[in-house]
Amino acid sequence: MSVHQYLESERTRGPASAAVRRIFSEIAPRYDLLNTILSLGQDRRWRRVASRMVDPQSGERFLDLAAGTGAFSSALREIRPDLRLVAADFCAPILSRMPAGAAARVGADGLRLPFQDETFDGFVIAFGLRNFENPGMGLRELARVLKPGGRGLVLEFLRPESSAFGFLYRMYLRAWVPLVGGILSGSFSAYRHLTGTIHGFFSRREFASLVEQTGFRVIEARELTFGAATAVRVQKIS
Repeated sequence: MSVHQYLESERTRGPASAAVRRIFSEIAPRYDLLNTILSLGQDRRWRRVASRMVDPQSGERFLDLAAGTGAFSSALREIRPDLRLVAADFCAPILSRMPAGAAARVGADGLRLPFQDETFDGFVIAFGLRNFENPGMGLRELARVLKPGGRGLVLEFLRPESSAFGFLYRMYLRAWVPLVGGILSGSFSAYRHLTGTIHGFFSRREFASLVEQTGFRVIEARELTFGAATAVRVQKIS
């Protein structure tokens, strides 16, 4: 499905998905800049580390889900220039900002992927799963389109389990992110929503439990920058 065709089918999606799509459409013009500022310059390093963890091989076909502007696709492309990449996102305005040649772009809802079973060798998803109406359903869809034994990498803001860092992290999210994000993007409500999704998401242990109920097993989980972000490498259970 092309981005245009996907926009035409918007009426098939629920109100929660439409609200999230509207939020990302509002912040699309400054999305990459804000990610870098609000992560204190760490987001690019996180993707580089995660790309090495998933270890794409020459000629494999990978899905970059909730791809946004294609930052993860670009990181994967640096490692394997001949990787066959498909970048899927349900927000056309942000997907349209992906650099030409980074990946094949597809408008797609993560809960209803327009791909046949066992299409991909691997997948990556960065900071998108927590915005799904049903993260478990999203993981099951990823398992469906993955080949037996295929692997994936989820890079996400999981709740830090360290109480000392967790307190500082929560204060940062509540005060700094909504203020700076709102000023620079012009949408304070968007960044209040995004920080709210982090507060309400899983801890590392809770997320591992969810993953193992959706057709995967956890191979490795690595905390980045004291647990500000977590990279979780998974493998499909054949």
